[in-house]
Amino acid sequence: MIFRVFVAYFIEFFPSTIYRVGLKEAYRTSSRLLPRLGIAAVLLTVVLFTFPGCEQVVDEEQFPYEMKLVIRGLLEDGSQIKDIYVGRTLPVAVPFRPDFSNLPDAVVSIKVDSLRYILRHTKDGLYSAPATVKAKAGKTYELTVSWENLTAGAVTTIPEPGEIGAVYMINSVNDTGKTIKVISVEVFPRGTETYAVTWLSFTQTGQIYTEDDKYNTVARVLPNSNTSSLILFSNEIAPSYTTNPNVLGAGIYCYDPTFYDYYKTKGSGKLSDAVFGQPSTSVKWNIQGNGIGMFIGRSKTTKKITSQ
Repeated sequence: MIFRVFVAYFIEFFPSTIYRVGLKEAYRTSSRLLPRLGIAAVLLTVVLFTFPGCEQVVDEEQFPYEMKLVIRGLLEDGSQIKDIYVGRTLPVAVPFRPDFSNLPDAVVSIKVDSLRYILRHTKDGLYSAPATVKAKAGKTYELTVSWENLTAGAVTTIPEPGEIGAVYMINSVNDTGKTIKVISVEVFPRGTETYAVTWLSFTQTGQIYTEDDKYNTVARVLPNSNTSSLILFSNEIAPSYTTNPNVLGAGIYCYDPTFYDYYKTKGSGKLSDAVFGQPSTSVKWNIQGNGIGMFIGRSKTTKKITSQ
């Protein structure tokens, strides 16, 4: 039977510490059908009054859909392991309700080295490890989530960033042909880890004053490539900051390799008329089992503009 799934949360990783996962995409019927539905409702009313003995109430639960766990988690080098989200998908006809989609009673654990930590539910479907448990670059983490008869999980390694080369402010041209200023960064990866950069500004004491909250793109060294370095570009620098390049720099984000495939395919989470399970394109999650979503590790470094 044809059916669609309402995905409760979608995963979007931003450079900021708080990495909200947007994802309230409902695979809903287009509003263009509303006039037709109105006509159909009138006809149905006539039929019911004409043939009262044929009235049949169809329970919404008779229309099957595939329930899955919805999981998002970001482990950042040096930070507490916290705010691992666990929820569930909902039928398309069910209005989105956080209190219904969030799962406060799941069993969530993370294993690193030979230790397994049980995560505690804090609020709104978010789970956290003990405050003393910090994520570390170079370590591999295994997430396991169970709820009722559903089990899902993923494995991620927090990558150690490669060598960061020169950082420049350069001229570029946007889609409209306008000349803009962007940050250019050269990176020498250790392996197949994924990189993204942002522009940022520093205070006189070296603290981050402001930082862009979006990536221009992500990149990695592809298999069998002869390239040993990557050149990455930020989004446009806010014009008010370009007059004083000495305070500018780059935020360099290094992700587990699976983030590359997710980032390149996440646009496929848009409305689709495909039968569930047969979309024209699909987001490449790294959650395995009875779930969807991303559990990913990343590390961050910053560097000021290179003197020219």
